[in-house]
Amino acid sequence: MSNTPVSVRYLTLAGRALADARSTVDVTGSGTSFTYRCRGCKATGRHSYEPNIHKDAQDYAAACRALPRPGKS
Repeated sequence: MSNTPVSVRYLTLAGRALADARSTVDVTGSGTSFTYRCRGCKATGRHSYEPNIHKDAQDYAAACRALPRPGKS
């Protein structure tokens, strides 16, 4: 992932179930380049249109059951 600051984090299904705030899908980007990355399973997605990346990231977070590895983010 780039050095662009995270603009929003969506808590994953596993994060909600276990109250683990590290289990998120993070959205970064600006202009016409947006990316999401799951901190649990490391899945990524890209869009050039911001509303699409937020929908995809939120949908992904709602289904992901992976947890970050201990000591990793």
